[in-house]
Amino acid sequence: MFFFATETAHHQMGLIDVILDWKLNVINWLLLVAFLVYGWNKLVPPKLAQREQSINEALTVAERSKQEADALLAEQKAKLADAEKEREKIVDEAKAVAKQLQADIESQTKREVADLEKKMESAIANERQLIITEVRTAAVKAAMELSRHHLEKSVSEADNKRLLTQFMQELDSLDSGKSYPPGTAVGATGRSE
Repeated sequence: MFFFATETAHHQMGLIDVILDWKLNVINWLLLVAFLVYGWNKLVPPKLAQREQSINEALTVAERSKQEADALLAEQKAKLADAEKEREKIVDEAKAVAKQLQADIESQTKREVADLEKKMESAIANERQLIITEVRTAAVKAAMELSRHHLEKSVSEADNKRLLTQFMQELDSLDSGKSYPPGTAVGATGRSE
């Protein structure tokens, strides 16, 4: 039972007598209280100090984490603001580039249209000149053909011989080195035909 609850040879005590015996009970209770106080003072303060230290460390870590989170949040907000400014800058640059491209395209289109108009006018002028040349050539051929037919019908055999002889004389005179002023007939006889 208790430490000092011993049986004496003279007297036998029952369980109830031992519990009700004040002298034995007080000493046991005092020893129990002393043991509890000793154990409390020996075991509890280091545990409480350890617990206090872990709580303080947790609070320190939490405070440091909060400061780091606040710093990170501020940094992220700054980055977000910078990104927003950068986005606006990129959009403004893109709009400026688009306007410049549009102006360049319009300018280039106007130049190309003007060049195309010049080329078309030149092509039209060339075609006109070609047609005029072809018409002149056709007119000369037609006139020569008409003249040939007319001369064949209107020139007699004697006139043809006379003109041929005159032509040959003129060729001979050209070969002899004589020069005739322009507008004078070579070997003209003075008669009109």
